Amino acid sequence: MLNIVNHQGKVVIDGQPAKNKLKKIAYVEQKSNIDYTFPIKVKECVSLGTYANLTIFQRVGKEQWQKVSEALDILGVKEFENRQISALSGGQFQRVLLARCLVKDAEYIFLDEPFVGIDSVSEKIIMETLTNLKKKVKQF
Repeated sequence: MLNIVNHQGKVVIDGQPAKNKLKKIAYVEQKSNIDYTFPIKVKECVSLGTYANLTIFQRVGKEQWQKVSEALDILGVKEFENRQISALSGGQFQRVLLARCLVKDAEYIFLDEPFVGIDSVSEKIIMETLTNLKKKVKQF
C-alpha cells in the first residue's frame, strides 16, 4: 500500500516454482470464503477434488467415486454423503473439505485455520487423519 515493503518475490516448493506443483497441492480454505447455500451434495463437493486428475471431457468415474467413498469414510462423514452442504455443522463441513483434499492425492495439503469454529470430535478426527497421512509419507 505505502510501498514500504517490497511486494516482489517468489514461492518455491522443494526448490521448484509453486506453479509447477499445482496438481500436487490441495488447499482447505477458510470457511468464511465459502457459499454454504450453493446447492451441492457432500459427495459431489468431495468429488471436486478429483477434477485436477481428469482430462477436459472426462467425467468422474467408478474409480474416483470409490476414492470419494473412502475419504468420506476415513473422516467419518459417509452417512452425510447425500446431504446438502448447507445441512452440515461447521466441524462436519470441515471434514468434508479435508476429504476433498484426500481424493486429489496431493503431495502437499495447506490448511487455512482448520480448527476455527469446529467441535472437539471433528478436531480429533482431523488431527488423527493428518497424523496418519504423515506416518504414511514417512514410510516411503
